[in-house]
Amino acid sequence: MMVDATQHIIRGDFSKKISVKTKDEVGILAEEFNVMSLQLQKTLDSLKTEITERYHAEDELRKARNYLKNVFNSISSILISVNREGFITQWNSAAETLSGIRSAEAVGKKVWELFPFLKQYESKISEVVTDKKPAVFYKEVMESEEKRYVDVSLYPLVFNGTSGAVIRIDDVTEIEKKDEQLRQMQRMD
Repeated sequence: MMVDATQHIIRGDFSKKISVKTKDEVGILAEEFNVMSLQLQKTLDSLKTEITERYHAEDELRKARNYLKNVFNSISSILISVNREGFITQWNSAAETLSGIRSAEAVGKKVWELFPFLKQYESKISEVVTDKKPAVFYKEVMESEEKRYVDVSLYPLVFNGTSGAVIRIDDVTEIEKKDEQLRQMQRMD
């Protein structure tokens, strides 16, 4: 009878009970065996529930990460997050498009290595991280193949006990050109 119940447990069936007919040592052993079998079933059920909940939580986390990544990459502004020392931690698709450098290649490098014009903001980035106050610079000149005007915004970022900054760069060249045309037309009048 005990052998049969043990075989059921080996197969994962904890429902098999040993009928207890005596109060001697074998009876006590059979009763303890039944208690152990019940405890194993409860533990197994608890682990299954925990694993299922964890799987669902990880799935939700994956979906949330994917959603945030899509939001981050759908923004037309260049978005770059850096740690306190200026090393890139995130690099959106607009940064990839302008620089020609894929995110996987950019992450871990100093931001001013890839965007040299940002070197002038190194101390400002440090200030934003320390003071936890954003800073915005309008109509900054970014020289590349052609002269571009950009708005540079620096935002403090605190995540998981580490601090850094998010750099947002908006190309305002076309707006500046139109403003200049308007100013020239006004001078002619």
